[in-house]
Amino acid sequence: METKRYYNLDLMKCIAISFVVCSHSFYADRDIINSKSILANVNYCFNGLLSVCVPIFFFVNGYLLFSKSFNLKKHVSKCVKLVVMTVFWCPVLFFLYEWIKDETFEWGRLVSSVLNMDKELKFFWFMGELFCIYIWFPALKALFDTNIKAFIYFTAISAFFAFGLNFISHILEYFYMAFDKEPILVTFPLLDMFITSNYAIVYFCLGGLAYMYKDKITAFPAKKRYMICCIGIVISALVLYSYAYFKSVTLDGHLWNNVSGGYSSIPVLCSTVFWYGLCIDYQKNSKIVVLVSKNTLGIYILHYLPIILSNKLLLSRKYMNNLLLIALHVVLVIAVCLGMIWILKKIPLIKKMI
Repeated sequence: METKRYYNLDLMKCIAISFVVCSHSFYADRDIINSKSILANVNYCFNGLLSVCVPIFFFVNGYLLFSKSFNLKKHVSKCVKLVVMTVFWCPVLFFLYEWIKDETFEWGRLVSSVLNMDKELKFFWFMGELFCIYIWFPALKALFDTNIKAFIYFTAISAFFAFGLNFISHILEYFYMAFDKEPILVTFPLLDMFITSNYAIVYFCLGGLAYMYKDKITAFPAKKRYMICCIGIVISALVLYSYAYFKSVTLDGHLWNNVSGGYSSIPVLCSTVFWYGLCIDYQKNSKIVVLVSKNTLGIYILHYLPIILSNKLLLSRKYMNNLLLIALHVVLVIAVCLGMIWILKKIPLIKKMI
């Protein structure tokens, strides 16, 4: 039985993987604390736009899984495959990164990099988050199918702890500094268990709710929806910029990462929903969009290789401050990754790892 294809989700996945590659290729000046350039502020705001990349993947994963009937055996197999892929690719990519950068191999650095997921392997945190969500999914799916109100309650409470407390801490930090105090970081240690259960599962559950209420969303007039979503994305980016600027100040002038740091912010949460509203009507069977969509996980795993190679052989980082060059670079990286995936799928055993 052929699985239904959601072309609007294919488009969202293409946008997300493009944003991932772009954020890892974007070396333009965005030091809004120490630079007086207006362009640095524009670059920093643009960088914030890319912060929906990983949230979209969680959102789409939730939409797809909640829309299907549950099969425990297949789900466990998917969890195991995710672990095997991570265990396989982390050391392989580490060796390749070391070889490309002409660095002397050290076993200690390999163990440290794999266990701590640092440097070029740090993006594998996504695999861990996805695995943790998959572990809980059978319970979430049962709740979704039998008691949607309880599921909405769970999503809302999780959103409050993951996003609401983040927002409250930001407000408290702002008022503290307004009274000529030293910058501080406000945390809620008594609620830490709930906070760290975190934003990823909220995006995942929102994907399920988007599937549940898709008919009501599409019933809203398209032109008005597009206008609201476009304006919403712009406003979200500006709010994230102001939030990120203040967070950078509280960090004593160290630039706050408005991509990974933005994942747990309300502006990025809203922006993710707005992107869905923009893409929901897309029903075109584009071979390129579908091809990229089917291979987004493989592209995600491999994309750092062509980026490092291009930095070393073709493009110096100093040239990657032009949006046109960056866009071309993103297309090139995705194309190279698709070529690598095509080759790897010809190899027995390896084809199951990509």
